[in-house]
Amino acid sequence: MSSNRRSFLKLLGLSTASFTIGSVLGNMVPMLTSSPKELEENPKSSTKEAMVTAVVYRKVIDLTHWIYHDCPGWATLPSMKIDETYWAARDAFTLHELKFHTHTGTHYDFPAHFIPEGKTQTDFPNPESFMGEAVVLNFQFMKPGEEIAASDLKKYAEHIKEGSIVLLDTGWSKKRGKNSDYLYFFPALSVDGAQYLAERKIKMVGTEGLSIAPWTSTVTMQGPVGRSSPIAVHRTLLEKDILILEELNNLEAVREGKDVGKCFLIAPPLKVKDMEGCPARAIALLT
Repeated sequence: MSSNRRSFLKLLGLSTASFTIGSVLGNMVPMLTSSPKELEENPKSSTKEAMVTAVVYRKVIDLTHWIYHDCPGWATLPSMKIDETYWAARDAFTLHELKFHTHTGTHYDFPAHFIPEGKTQTDFPNPESFMGEAVVLNFQFMKPGEEIAASDLKKYAEHIKEGSIVLLDTGWSKKRGKNSDYLYFFPALSVDGAQYLAERKIKMVGTEGLSIAPWTSTVTMQGPVGRSSPIAVHRTLLEKDILILEELNNLEAVREGKDVGKCFLIAPPLKVKDMEGCPARAIALLT
């Protein structure tokens, strides 16, 4: 077992060679098997008679952007502000005050973001809502501002399964900054692309862009880019309780040079009550 894996298991309070993420305890639990090899041959073997999903991973990839003072974000919303309220050299301790909106950095959109009286984070109390088997699909060939349509997604139909998490690798995380490409020209879903994913009954969709839907607003330096209505794209997904995870980072690393990569995603948001959106910490376990 690698030192990284041992450290991660220690962090979780586990000491076994493998662990599960499943419905026995609704959280991460030790798997009572003698070895990783046995687990691979019989992934559901356990002394507990219950459905358990075994995750034996070989690599951990951080899919989360750093957030910091004045970091890039949606152009019509205020930037994140960080103030050092106290510092140790003067006050004997250091403390920072953070001010940011709910769609800062890597973050979730919950149904209430676009649906009046829609579900908030409070309506998703089970941590399993934010974790599961995920596929990362290569869309780095998309041009700036281009929309990902149903016809584009159908090429990956065999990988888009009911209950799965679909992550769209546009390569846009590499452009992060206060530049036109990152702020306005991110590839995004079209309405029929969103409809296709909704019909496939996926659990969650994620993207590297600032939004799952195209930029259609107007600011001093930039007019609309996309054709699809952001309201329609979001509502098509959120009405089906499909969570949206935006501004992901480094999805390319999950694909490892292939067009399709697979991982187990763990991406809990900050636990803030009644929110329509919330920053998250997303990591991928490569199995």
